[in-house]
Amino acid sequence: MLSKKKPFIGSAMMDREGLIAPDRLELVGVIALDNRALNGGGHIVEELDEANPHDSIGHITACCYSPALGKYIALALVKDGKARHGTRAFVSDPLRNRFGPIEIVSNHFYDPDGSRMHG
Repeated sequence: MLSKKKPFIGSAMMDREGLIAPDRLELVGVIALDNRALNGGGHIVEELDEANPHDSIGHITACCYSPALGKYIALALVKDGKARHGTRAFVSDPLRNRFGPIEIVSNHFYDPDGSRMHG
């Protein structure tokens, strides 16, 4: 869909350092493993320390309850996000006193291969 031979809208942005940096934040899906609601702005950490929250690897950007999945889900920006698919971490949100386990997954929560759409 994108041509390297001729210009198009956005072609000047493709090679910007921040967009191709290997350690940039990447969009991932998050599932709450304790069946409690997630909050936007909560940080993702590898080790939970409620008394002294630190070492954030990302943050939650949007969240909701999914009736189709029967779980609370969220989107998050996480360092090396795609490499972390299938791993577990913790949400740390001291302002709302919300701490708990999560799983980092693909951001395609429901029907990732499109089988429902294509019949």
